[in-house]
Amino acid sequence: MNEPIEKVVDTYKNIEPVVTAEDQIRSLDAAAKGRARRMALALGIVGALVLGIGMSLSMVPSGFFALGIVVGIAGIVLVATAYPLYLKRLSRERDSVRAEILELASQLSA
Repeated sequence: MNEPIEKVVDTYKNIEPVVTAEDQIRSLDAAAKGRARRMALALGIVGALVLGIGMSLSMVPSGFFALGIVVGIAGIVLVATAYPLYLKRLSRERDSVRAEILELASQLSA
C-alpha cells in the first residue's frame, strides 16, 4: 500500500500514525501561511464592508454624500493594504518557524 492509505488504515487500527519530518515541515509551513491568510482575509472583508457602507451612504439621497465618500475611501485603503500586510505577516510567521523547519530538514538529509 502507499503511504497515505497506510495512514488512514492505521487510524482505524487505533495505531498512532507515524508523523515524519516531512509531515511536520508541511504542517509548520501550512500553519504559517494559514495565520497570514486569515489576517489578510479578515482585513479584506472588513475593508469591503466599509467600502460598501460608503457606497450606500453616497448613493442614498439623504445628505450623507460627503460622509459616504470618506467612508468609501477608508474602505478602499483597507482593501488595498490587505495584500502588503499579508506579505509582511507571512514573512514574520516564516521567521518564527524557520529554525524548526531547518532543523527538521537537516534530519531528513542526514
